[in-house]
Amino acid sequence: MAAGTFGEAVGQLRAGLADVEKIDAGPERDRLELDLRVALGTAEMAMKGWAADEIIDALDPAIPLAKSLGDDFSLGLSLFSIWIYHATRSDMTTSQKWLTEMDSVVAVNDNTDLQMIADTAASMNYFWIGEFDKAEERRHRVKKNYVFEQHRHLVQYMNHDPYATVLQWGGATQLWCQGYPDRAISAVDEAIAHARTLDSPFAVVFALTLGSLALIEAGQGERMLKQCEEASAICDEIGLPFIKIVSCNSLRGRSLVALGRYEEGAEVLTEATAMWEAVGGRTTFGEYTTRIAKALSHLGRHDEAMEASEKALSHQSSNNETWYLAESYRVHGELLLSLPEPRIEEALGFFQKSLELAQAQGALSFELRAAMSLAKHYADHSRESQAREILAPVYARFTEGRSTPDLIEAGALLEAFGAQSENVSS
Repeated sequence: MAAGTFGEAVGQLRAGLADVEKIDAGPERDRLELDLRVALGTAEMAMKGWAADEIIDALDPAIPLAKSLGDDFSLGLSLFSIWIYHATRSDMTTSQKWLTEMDSVVAVNDNTDLQMIADTAASMNYFWIGEFDKAEERRHRVKKNYVFEQHRHLVQYMNHDPYATVLQWGGATQLWCQGYPDRAISAVDEAIAHARTLDSPFAVVFALTLGSLALIEAGQGERMLKQCEEASAICDEIGLPFIKIVSCNSLRGRSLVALGRYEEGAEVLTEATAMWEAVGGRTTFGEYTTRIAKALSHLGRHDEAMEASEKALSHQSSNNETWYLAESYRVHGELLLSLPEPRIEEALGFFQKSLELAQAQGALSFELRAAMSLAKHYADHSRESQAREILAPVYARFTEGRSTPDLIEAGALLEAFGAQSENVSS
């Protein structure tokens, strides 16, 4: 949907649906109703977010209409919006069901639009549940088959351009998780540049905010703050107050926490995510709640930090949204060590769980952080050799990103462990 007042569009589309009820039943009425419902679902998503009940209200009736009219394109679009509704509520079991139905529609149609729609959904879905290989497969297919003039129109129906989107969640963020920070930043840059070529302010906002989450992990929080400012201005211009809060403000809060501005960051992030949760949004709950817990711990609010961290762990374990779970395990271990009475053995157990899950998922960046947490503990207890043994092999597997904060810290730790070992030997 192009720039304009989304609220006005929603009002006009609802009025149109009311008028449709006055028309005699038949194919012409069904055609008009289906078109209105597909457009309304897109507008409601832009106005109220991906988890808004209004999406289901608009599009549940569109499914049988599309099937009766044999309109597989409208069917695919409706399935995508219903899928994203369930996925962003962290109902991953139901979202997988709708993803399967999208794939079944693709299987009987030689239509690249439908393939783009299904692959865009799958790249995000598989990323969120930590199946990085499957997410990567779908991402590569979109990048290979996307033709700008042929597929750019999809953003007007989906709010998400397939090419830009697969460069984001299952792209840049996943690349960072897998240990490719430089490639992740390049993917962020490419996604933003591509989004700017589309007639879709919503796509630009998403690319600048949630699509750029990898920047925070790669130590570019200040850049993220500037992008949030630009995205907020776009939201103000076209009337997207909800998206401004849950995208721009939430990323601003994440950035502030990462930059060590814990009090401000925790406040901004808590307020933004409360709005997200108020409409049923739960995707990334584990990730952002872990960040809030970390901030609270730095502020000395240990009980609140532990409570938040436990909620983050429970959410990810129970909903199979596991892409960030390894980091949540590690942070929980750090919180246990920061308590007035440290719970050392429990903390080490969580570091080990983090390490093992990161290894299983192929999340090299999270594996490095877990290895650093364990290595620091061993070094603090005069076990420098063991610290080096656990950290050095992980650090050596990185082929890029040596100038990013995590790798700089890991390199400095290894140098220190070596020096300490030499001092002990002498």
